Amino acid sequence: MLKKYLPFALAVGLLLSACTSTTTTTTESSEPAAPEIVTEFEKVSVAASFYPLAYVAEAVLKDVAEINLIAQGSSEPHDFELSPSQVALITSSDYAIYIPDFMPAFDDALSDLNANQIIDATTGVVLLEANEDEHGHNEDHELDEDHEHGDSDPHLWLNPLNMILIAKQIANVVILQNSEFSEIINSNLTLFEKSMINLDNEFKSNLMNCKVDTLLVSHEAFGYLASEYGFSQLGISGISPEAEPSPARLAEVAKVAKEINATTIYYETKVDPSVANTLALEVGLTTAILDPIETKPDQGDYLYAMQENLKAIVLGQGCSS
Repeated sequence: MLKKYLPFALAVGLLLSACTSTTTTTTESSEPAAPEIVTEFEKVSVAASFYPLAYVAEAVLKDVAEINLIAQGSSEPHDFELSPSQVALITSSDYAIYIPDFMPAFDDALSDLNANQIIDATTGVVLLEANEDEHGHNEDHELDEDHEHGDSDPHLWLNPLNMILIAKQIANVVILQNSEFSEIINSNLTLFEKSMINLDNEFKSNLMNCKVDTLLVSHEAFGYLASEYGFSQLGISGISPEAEPSPARLAEVAKVAKEINATTIYYETKVDPSVANTLALEVGLTTAILDPIETKPDQGDYLYAMQENLKAIVLGQGCSS
């Protein structure tokens, strides 16, 4: 009897097997029920007034935001004029990040945004007064009224620890209104904070012992860097790179340079170096580049530019670690 029914049993078995196989295939092919498991969200849009703020925003809001850098190219941000399309981009963004008074054209475009959409990068930062150093040399600068930056020095991004404060402010504002992003943003923030702490440690360890503690600069954009790492700065011109120094000012800087045995005067690639070169020739100084990183560096990024600045200072100030 068993043999008699064996072919039938085998047939039934094959049929069941085929059914099972078909069922399995159908289940696998309908697997694209993944969207129920993976949380999808719409990215927020962010307008960053100029490069350093875009750099921070891209790091902290990675994977949750679309960052639009407004002041592109080599133009100084404080001279930047917005096109109608750029104004529209700012006013249609979910968030706008800026430093008050640094880029007036951007400030003007913020009037159409709500207060909770505007991120002030100076929040929580101890600001330095503009046109002031420990020598009190800046009062006689012939400043162009159109390029004053208010009472505070705006170049706060040149201290890596301030970059951490900017990052935290961006994170706090966006998470407050988009709690679903909190895990991603906080993870990004941790990584960014580590990179800035490492950079800060690089500066501290390499600038502990320097023969000259005054930075001679063509443009006094380095107050935050100088203050954090034990220097004062003495500039041919003040906060505004376009300001024309008087003959008396040039004579004063030359006198101080000799008194402190300075060896180097720093100038910027995007500012005419002729005055710095003339002073260097007169006093017997060498020249070197310090990048204020107001625009995207020609090579690398913010981190790279800061490390290049560090190398220049170590050499120019006679530092040994």
